[in-house]
Amino acid sequence: MALSVYQEYLAKSLTDKYNNLGTQVDKIIHDANTEITTLNQKLCSLQIEREKLQSENTNLVQAFREKTRKHQQTQELYDRLKRKEMAAATQSAAFESVDDVLGNVVGRIDHGRAPQPSFLSRQQGQEEAPQYHYDANQDPGHRRDGGNGSGGNGGMMPPPPLRRPPAFGSHVFSKRPHS
Repeated sequence: MALSVYQEYLAKSLTDKYNNLGTQVDKIIHDANTEITTLNQKLCSLQIEREKLQSENTNLVQAFREKTRKHQQTQELYDRLKRKEMAAATQSAAFESVDDVLGNVVGRIDHGRAPQPSFLSRQQGQEEAPQYHYDANQDPGHRRDGGNGSGGNGGMMPPPPLRRPPAFGSHVFSKRPHS
């Protein structure tokens, strides 16, 4: 009898443990299924977000390419304009330099200190180099122009000031007065 009571006790104890384990397994399975469902929902939302980001990235890349193309066009236009302005400024500076040199030469001639260029009339398509002769008062023994020696500059007038073409663009350079 004691044996059968002990066996009944063991059977009841094992049945309770089995039922408890079954309940725990059901709970674990339910929790796992709930977690899987939650993770699937997160995965779907992340995939949707990824697709949105990919689309936005594609749009940004296209916009960047277009802006880069427009920037290159603008840079090319700027470089062309800069070259034109620099050429005009260089031309203007060259004219000013020529004006300064001619002004200094004419100023020296007026004071009888330097040779004067004798600009011969230029015919169309023909350009002659200026010929120099010395002032009679400065060095009468070395005259090369064949002049009669009267007058300080061989009876010739100083050359007219050079005319500059208008500068390109809005930059207008004024001629400096000569002293």
